Amino acid sequence: MLDIKSKTNLLKIPTQRLEIELLLACSRTNVPFELKARIQELVQQEIDWKYLIELASLHQLISLVYYNLTAICKDAVPPEYLATMRQVYVHNTQKNMAIAGELVKINRLFQANQIFAIPFKGITLAMSAYKNLAFRDSCDIDILIGKRDFPLATKLLLNAGYEMTGYIATVKDNLEIRYGSFLQSENNQKGYDFIHRQKRIAIDLQWSLVEQAKSHYFNLDFEQLKAETGEVFLVGCKLPQFGSETMVLYLCFHGSKHCWQSLKWICDLAEFINAHPELDWQKIEEKARVLKLTTMLHLGMLLAHNFYQTTIPTFLLSAANKNIRARSLFKQVGEMVFIRRFTQWEDYRFVFQITDSKRGKIKFLRKLLFTPTTKDWDTIRLPKSLFPLYYLIRPYRLTKVFFGK
Repeated sequence: MLDIKSKTNLLKIPTQRLEIELLLACSRTNVPFELKARIQELVQQEIDWKYLIELASLHQLISLVYYNLTAICKDAVPPEYLATMRQVYVHNTQKNMAIAGELVKINRLFQANQIFAIPFKGITLAMSAYKNLAFRDSCDIDILIGKRDFPLATKLLLNAGYEMTGYIATVKDNLEIRYGSFLQSENNQKGYDFIHRQKRIAIDLQWSLVEQAKSHYFNLDFEQLKAETGEVFLVGCKLPQFGSETMVLYLCFHGSKHCWQSLKWICDLAEFINAHPELDWQKIEEKARVLKLTTMLHLGMLLAHNFYQTTIPTFLLSAANKNIRARSLFKQVGEMVFIRRFTQWEDYRFVFQITDSKRGKIKFLRKLLFTPTTKDWDTIRLPKSLFPLYYLIRPYRLTKVFFGK
C-alpha cells in the first residue's frame, strides 16, 4: 500500500479510501515502478470512479490522473469514466495552448513598449515544473510588472480588447472607496483583473505578489524579483521567471496563504522540486530565515514529502519535523484537504499562524479587524469626514457575524 505517512508519521488522512490513494499515486509526472504495480492492484478493487473523478476535479488534477491511468492500466478503467476524464484532458490541453499563445502575445506587446513583465504560476509553472502544458490546469494569466508601468499596461490591454473586472473595477466610479482605505481600494489591493470575453482569457496583472494585509508574509518587491529572474521556454519563446530558489519559497507561501486547500498546490511544489535537482537548498533555507518564511517552508516540505514522497535534504526535513507550528499546521491540512474546506475563521487562524514575522501577524490582525470593506459601506454610508468611524463599524459587524447575532 502507498506509504502516505512516510518517515514523519504525522499525516492523518482517510487512507482507507482507495480513491484517495489512487489519486495521490496518479497525480504526478513520474510514477516509479513499485507505484505502478500498486496502481494496477488498486484498479482491480472496488473503486468508486465517480468519487475519484469528483475528487480529482475538485483538486484540478484530472489531466495527470487520466494520463497515468491511460499509460498504466487503461483497460481496467470503465470506458465511460475514462471518456469523461479524456474529455477534460483534451479541453484543458486546448485551453492551455490558447492561454500560452496569448501570454506570448501579451509579453511581446509589453516588451515592445519597454515594460518588463514576469509571468508566474499558471502556464509558465506548467512548463517549468511539469514540462508539459497538458498536465496542469490553468485558469488565467498571472503577470507581475512594476507599478509605474501600470497606466501604460492597462491602456495596452484595454486597446487589445480586454476589460477591467474584479475589486477595483467594481468600485472604479466610487472614488471614496477606490482611493480610500477600503479593502477594495488600490491602497490595499495588489493589481487589476482583466478579461477578454471573446477569447475567454483572464489576466491578473499585479504590481505586488502580496496584498497589503499580508505584505510582511512574502516581503520581496518587483525590483528584487526582477534582478534574479531565470528563463522558461514556452512555445518557442523565452519568458522571464522567478529564480528557482525564490520559486520554491513562493510556492510555499502561495499554498500557505490559501491554507493548502487544493492538492494541486502540493503537487506543484513537489513537481517543481523534482524538476530542479540543482536547487541550492542552503540558499533557500537562508532566504526563508531572512524573509521570516521558515514555517511556510517547513510546512511545504512536510506536505511535499509526505503526500508525494518528494526527496528533501535530510537537514531541512529534520528541521521541519522539529518545527512544532509547522507540524500542527501540517496536521490540519492533512485532516481536512480531502474532507472539507476551512471555514472563514479557520482560514484566518491558519493564515495568522503561518508567518514567523511578529509585525506581519500584527498587521494582518489589524487589517482584518479594522480595514473596512464594501459590505461595511453598504451597511452604513458615511461622508468622508466621518470615515474614521468605519474602524469601529468594521469590528462591530464582524462580531455580529462571528456570534451569529
